[in-house]
Amino acid sequence: MNKTSIFLILLAVIAAKLSAQEGKTGIESRLRYNIGALSHDSMFGREAGSASEMKAALFIEAAFRNDGLKPYDPGTGSYLKPFKFGPLLYKKSSLSINGVKYRSGVDFGAVAGSSDGELQAAIVENKIFPLKSEEAVKDIRSKPTVYLIDLKHEKLNLDQPENPVNMAVQDGYAAILLSNAYEPDFKNRLFNADSTVLFPVPVFYITADLAIQITKIENPTCEIEVSIDRKRPAAYNVIGFVDNGAKKTAVVGGHFDHVGTPGSENPVIGDPNICNGADDNASGTAAVMELARWASQQKNLKYNYLFIAFSAEEKGLFGSWNFCNSVDFRKYDFAWMLNLDMVGRLAWNGKNRLTVEGVASSHEWKSLLNKTEHKAFTLLRIKGAPGYSDHFPFVKHHIPVIYFSTGLEHEYHKPVDDANLINYAGEAAIIEYLERLMQNAEKIENPGFHKISGWQNFKAFISGLVFRR
Repeated sequence: MNKTSIFLILLAVIAAKLSAQEGKTGIESRLRYNIGALSHDSMFGREAGSASEMKAALFIEAAFRNDGLKPYDPGTGSYLKPFKFGPLLYKKSSLSINGVKYRSGVDFGAVAGSSDGELQAAIVENKIFPLKSEEAVKDIRSKPTVYLIDLKHEKLNLDQPENPVNMAVQDGYAAILLSNAYEPDFKNRLFNADSTVLFPVPVFYITADLAIQITKIENPTCEIEVSIDRKRPAAYNVIGFVDNGAKKTAVVGGHFDHVGTPGSENPVIGDPNICNGADDNASGTAAVMELARWASQQKNLKYNYLFIAFSAEEKGLFGSWNFCNSVDFRKYDFAWMLNLDMVGRLAWNGKNRLTVEGVASSHEWKSLLNKTEHKAFTLLRIKGAPGYSDHFPFVKHHIPVIYFSTGLEHEYHKPVDDANLINYAGEAAIIEYLERLMQNAEKIENPGFHKISGWQNFKAFISGLVFRR
């Protein structure tokens, strides 16, 4: 080997070391900037549905755009997906059957996810459901038809794509009437609950008595009119896509909203009630942004990657529920979901430990965690993944999840959760670890979902109260 070759090799080695050092320093500096911006007083706590939440959403959108992610809406170039949430306001809700009017809130009510609509149509019972032939489906679609579903002993899980409402909508029914013969009153009524589930047709819940009356009417027809609004304005998920032309897509997400300014109606910068949420969850949002930047620069990734900053997590996981119950969710063949919620306080309690939950949601996770080096901290592995963060709707849709957190520190949901408390070097180490984890997960063709037991979730919840503090 000649001297020139040796010199070039030495230069390459030095450049590689400098690049590695630059990379780590770059991650840390970007974390400082992004967490600092998202948790600044001018964001007023990023409460879902507020002007400050929109300001934070636009900040994240700009980062996704600068890093070359594809927008949620290619037509407009927007990365923002709006959704409404919160208790319902009924502008109008009426139901008449063969000319007889019924009482809203007494005999019937529109389900929270019902669409607005006005129609007159025949009612058919669920004796013919599910439809078996294309001819039957064509007949239903040829004229407006309202479908009466008796849930009997079933519980209607609106968060499951296989629920009877979605199946009836797919077959072409113009509206749905739900009843439950097992619950004659409105104990299980659905129309007063908070919800972000949106069906493309009107969906009503009726009493069992009314359902029995309908079955005794020959050729029943109904008139339906419903118009629904919500008490809170729209919130926004921020969605960016790294398209690698793959069949499978992985989701990396974390919520960017926080609890706002409890106790102050018109806060100003410096207000002591502003809950800045630096760890919860500006830290997780900044990590999602950093991993999006990394994934957009990789050349040989085998998965597509969907990066989502969820809103309204603090209100009840509304952002992630909205996405998982939307038409957008069905566009993808999901491999797994990575959730990052409160990852900025490594070693805050003197324990250099990162918690990982959802390990039981795939048989592949144990091996993946074993193979991925983590010298900067120890891992506390928890099999369960209870419903206290945005991974939960994905679990309900049978997507393997893995959820990381540095713990539930004493500043949680308090005005003192500020950027100066973040362990930036620790979070940078976590991000470098997650990059290696994602690279190793690339070698798994299909992780496969494994159901988490109720006992595993209970133990995970207790662990969250004990070990994460």
